[in-house]
Amino acid sequence: MSDAETPSDIALAMAHDLVSRDFRLMENWDDGEASAITGPTMCNDESVVEPPAARQSGIAGARATYDWLHPPIPNCDGRSTASSPTETGRSRRRRCPAARPDLS
Repeated sequence: MSDAETPSDIALAMAHDLVSRDFRLMENWDDGEASAITGPTMCNDESVVEPPAARQSGIAGARATYDWLHPPIPNCDGRSTASSPTETGRSRRRRCPAARPDLS
């Protein structure tokens, strides 16, 4: 710690790093990273609107949130395509032309 850094500055930097790592984990799941940054009592405060599995604490709840944010979405050829979650927890999904309502 330098003379200019206070314990509060260090705590803030550590918290920022943890939040950044958590966002990256929700983008690309990694079991090792999840173990490093997720404690057994970690709980997602926004999970009340998520599936019940995501409401658990710890790594199991974090993984359930990740799985909820990244569902396989069938495309027009019957294959799967990935969703693109945002940091707000919403997913943008591509729709097949056949799924659009016929307005003619």
